[in-house]
Amino acid sequence: MTRWIYIALLGITVRADTPDYSYTSKKLQHTEDASITIGKPQKNGFWETPPQIYVCKFAPIREERLNAAMKYWNDLGYKFGDVFFRDESFGCVNDALGFGGITIDLVGQKFKEPNIGMTWNWKHTKTNQIVKSRIEIKRGWGDSPRVLEHELGHALGWLDYIKYGHIMHHHWSSGGFNAKGLKKED
Repeated sequence: MTRWIYIALLGITVRADTPDYSYTSKKLQHTEDASITIGKPQKNGFWETPPQIYVCKFAPIREERLNAAMKYWNDLGYKFGDVFFRDESFGCVNDALGFGGITIDLVGQKFKEPNIGMTWNWKHTKTNQIVKSRIEIKRGWGDSPRVLEHELGHALGWLDYIKYGHIMHHHWSSGGFNAKGLKKED
């Protein structure tokens, strides 16, 4: 067992250090004072392949809630890879690991109040290809409507969009399920 863990850790570390991942930057996806009120939603990154989803063991997300949030984005043309629910992999304990997917967890030390959820994307600095995302959601909010859909939108590269009733609205109380401008081909 110890040997397998060492090999898995070595494999993840080597992958993170390959040239494909050596020019990445970590970026918080929401804006404190978003000012986009007209025009269309803006995107600042993309996944080259459908991302895997890792729901960490203590994440406040039920499987049914995740499926509903994924369906929302599937209906807009987005695809996801395999889902690992109640995951305990290295990406759940160390945000330096977990490349190739979206990790969903309970809030950590970098979480900023009064947010409900926060998303960080790691992207190639030259191409804007997203290579990993981390979503953190506050306990008690995981089953709330639109929270996970909004954060998955950030993990897919969408920025906050200040339009009343829109899924990417920065303020949960002003948001809704409107997805205008978010289709995969948009």
